Parts: sequence; C-alpha cells; structure tokens
Amino acid sequence: KVALAQSWDPAKVDPTGMLMSEKLDGMRAFWEGGSLWTRTGHRIHAPTWFVSDLPKDMLLDGELFLGRGKFQELMSISRQHVPNEAQWKRLTYVVFDAPSVPGGLVARLDAAKKNAFGGRDSRGYAKLHPQTVCRGKSHVEDELKRVQGDGGEGLML
Repeated sequence: KVALAQSWDPAKVDPTGMLMSEKLDGMRAFWEGGSLWTRTGHRIHAPTWFVSDLPKDMLLDGELFLGRGKFQELMSISRQHVPNEAQWKRLTYVVFDAPSVPGGLVARLDAAKKNAFGGRDSRGYAKLHPQTVCRGKSHVEDELKRVQGDGGEGLML
C-alpha cells in the first residue's frame, strides 16, 4: 500500500527533528522490482533502459519528475503505452522511500542508498530525494518560502 501525505497543522505538531524535503510536482511511481506502477495500480510503460539500474529485490517509492511547472508534459510522456525513448531521457525517478525495509525513514533511505544506489545518491535515471532535518517551525516557513519562490509546489515533512 502506498502512503499518502496529510496536511501539517503547526498548532498541533512540532516539526523539529522531522525530515523535510521539497514536494515535487511529479507522478507518483512505485517500483516493485520489475515494473513501475502508479499509486492507483496502473503499470507505467517505462523503457527498459530507464529502469535497468533499479534493484530487483527492493521496493521503492518515489515520483517521476521532469521539473518544476512541467506536470502536464510529464503526464503526457509517462502515460504512453509505447514509450517515446527521446522524451523519457528527460525524466528522472526521484526516490523518497524504500517501504519494504524495516525501520524508520532514515534507515530505509540508508538501505536504498547502499543497496539500490551502490552507496551513491543517484544511479542511471534514478536519484534519492534530498532530505533535511527540520530545526523547527521557522525553518519550515523559511524553506517553504524559498521553494515556492523558486517555483516549487511546497514541502513534505
């Protein structure tokens, strides 16, 4: 089952110590060791070379991403049953979790980095999504202002 985001209520939840990352304007994609799937269970017809570096023995959760403000173009590329190879070369699979690994998010991302990415932050067309430890509410507010000022959608805690 794919986890979905919930809204943050600053009056109820102190974000200090939580991991924080930019919310990407991409298409959710779940890797199950042989194919990419949408969060609603539809197969994504990615070219073989796009997924060839992904692990066969580890589930990954992430998003296909083309760039800020390019969601509609991304959807046009990724929803084709016969992939346009040239267009797919513009996409990245941004990984933000390895849900089959036991432990918290830090342990899961460390395992993904070690086992799926060979100790690096990226491999082929996939990369780990950068995470920052939140220092408090003002850190969230400052980071949100920066991300939105750069044309981003928001933050994930």
